[in-house]
Parts: sequence; structure tokens; C-alpha cells
Amino acid sequence: MSSQPESLANNENTDIQSPQELTAYVETVIQQLQTKFDDLSSLLIEKMDEMGSRIDTLEKSLGDLMQEAVAEENTELKA
Repeated sequence: MSSQPESLANNENTDIQSPQELTAYVETVIQQLQTKFDDLSSLLIEKMDEMGSRIDTLEKSLGDLMQEAVAEENTELKA
């Protein structure tokens, strides 16, 4: 059984022979994880921005509907 993580570094079957090779391997894995983290962070921020825009639109629509309802109620009371 190998002491190396099987699913890291694009599933490469690396045979690490020296501390320098281990260091390079670990740096590669860390870079890959950082890239994935950055991609996910960007996607999350994009989705949050989209959700914020949708909420703003919903709030405006609800405000417009409430104004219409108040205007209709005032019109009915005057009649």
C-alpha cells in the first residue's frame, strides 16, 4: 500500500524517490487545489451577484404591487 494520496495530481501514478520529488509533488497538488478553490470562489461570487439582482428585481416588483394596491384602495374609498 502506497503512502501517497491516490486521487491527487490528476491521478498520476508517481513514484517519489526523494524529498525534492515529494516537495515538487506537494507543490503541484497545492497549486491544483488553489486553482480549483479560485474557480469555485469565482463561481460562488457570480451566483451570489445573480441572486442579489433577482432579489432587487423582486423587491421592486413587490413595491410596485403594494403601491398599486394602495392606490386602488384609496380609489375605492373615495367612491
